[in-house]
Amino acid sequence: MQKIMPPILLFLSLASVICGFVILATGEPEVNMELHRARIDGEEQYRQLLEERLGRRQLSHKLLIGGCFVSAALFTVGAFAAMSPSQ
Repeated sequence: MQKIMPPILLFLSLASVICGFVILATGEPEVNMELHRARIDGEEQYRQLLEERLGRRQLSHKLLIGGCFVSAALFTVGAFAAMSPSQ
């Protein structure tokens, strides 16, 4: 088990980095047509609700990207920590 853990952790690290870049490449959630209509029509409460929802989606997008890169770093550190010193 000691010999198989470092490669598994390095693979998970690589997978996390790839997922992070894929999510980063898809782009941040953008303003949709409902929010534009609410701004034009002057519906203040509905506009605020949609802007809060957009803000939460953008924050979760950033946290997801950060989580992927942090987990990749932790997997890498774990892999090197699990390696036995060479004789």
